[in-house]
Amino acid sequence: MSPAGHTLLLLAGVQVASVLSPGPNTMLVIQSAARDRKLGYVAAAGCWPASVMWVTLGLAGLGSVLAAAPWLAATLRVVCGAYLVVLGLKALFRSFKPRLPVTEGAAGSWRQTFAAGFVTNATNPKSMAYYMSVFSATGALTLPLWGQGVAILLLPSMATLYYVTLATMVSSGPARRLFGRASHWLDRVAGAAMLLFGAKLLVAR
Repeated sequence: MSPAGHTLLLLAGVQVASVLSPGPNTMLVIQSAARDRKLGYVAAAGCWPASVMWVTLGLAGLGSVLAAAPWLAATLRVVCGAYLVVLGLKALFRSFKPRLPVTEGAAGSWRQTFAAGFVTNATNPKSMAYYMSVFSATGALTLPLWGQGVAILLLPSMATLYYVTLATMVSSGPARRLFGRASHWLDRVAGAAMLLFGAKLLVAR
């Protein structure tokens, strides 16, 4: 196997371990899929372009830029933290409202869910830190142009496939009935988790 192929295989293995670690993206997909399977898929789809953005920026050397400009890293951390706090508060407030059928205004719900998937991943501290460091650790920054192109498509697609699988599981059979009965509590758990993620970023030094 060529050095580039070995690096891509290593990246794929690290990506599997990363997506299995719960974070804001996972919480959003579960929360959306508990309402409706298609919303779970839409949330997963929204995560994909944000992952493409982070992979591209990571391969372009954004990690070095952030290391050389601590103020920029601090600004991104505050923006990410503030957004996650807002998202968490929205989930908590929604948990106390009557549950409306997803078919009411479904197109708007899909647009909002896709946007939430994109913005959550784009402001996800885990995504930012992961993609900024993994390429240096695996030597991916030295990949040829074709290898970088494969990485830009492969890593986000692997994550999205996992989220789609997760949405399918959450919205199927007994899991769907369980989450349906506990949907308000799921919103509260997801909201609290996002609040904690955001607060952790805001108080970090």
